[in-house]
Amino acid sequence: MYAWKAIGTEQCCICSSRHIAYSSEVKLAAVRDRLNGIATVDVMERYGITNRNIVKRWMREFRARGEAAFESRDESMKS
Repeated sequence: MYAWKAIGTEQCCICSSRHIAYSSEVKLAAVRDRLNGIATVDVMERYGITNRNIVKRWMREFRARGEAAFESRDESMKS
């Protein structure tokens, strides 16, 4: 239901059949929006996120590791 509200019926059907990779920038922006009190469904709509559990997982990862949780593999290998 959250996905339907956030991205609409047509996109919901299309997205459910494929994996979507979100950039570290989108992940961090979504987390910051949630921390600023924006509702999950509104964050999903803003960034085209198809499942509210994705946002919840990003929040857990951010709380555990901070911004480092969203570094790309290439960036983390450079360190």
